[in-house]
Amino acid sequence: MELKQHHLDRSYAMNVRAFVLGAQRAVPLMDRGGRIVVLSSYGSTRAYPTYANLGSGKAAAEAWVRYMAAEFGPRGINVNGVNGGLIDSDSLEYFYGIPGMAPMSTVLSKIPKRRPGTVQEVAGTVLFLLSPAAEYITGQTIVVDGGLSIVAPPFPEDLTPPLVPDA
Repeated sequence: MELKQHHLDRSYAMNVRAFVLGAQRAVPLMDRGGRIVVLSSYGSTRAYPTYANLGSGKAAAEAWVRYMAAEFGPRGINVNGVNGGLIDSDSLEYFYGIPGMAPMSTVLSKIPKRRPGTVQEVAGTVLFLLSPAAEYITGQTIVVDGGLSIVAPPFPEDLTPPLVPDA
């Protein structure tokens, strides 16, 4: 409810408009095919406090990945996204530094890998998508999140023994 129009406009401009306009300018230069990769985040598919504005912009960018892949594919241009989870970066420090936010330790304990990802791990995924090995991958958003997106409550650490399913 506290979101202001200028916040919405800025987020859309940085995360959607820049991606679309940049791709429009790049495609004519890719006369022998090419690659376009956009960075996204887990807020594009998961709703969590303080992230609605940025997360919805990232979701829009992921939708554009699919539309661009369909349109640019016949030109030999692959378009993909990389969706980072909790990545050890300034952004992670910012969002988990907001007063009242859950402590990072309680969040990390719920991720299967039990740690934040690194910027290098995200960069490695981008490099893969730019490589010849990814020639037949287009219109996809690869999730780099240490398993964050595959888990859901109840979490193992919240269970109490004996846990016996009905037979």
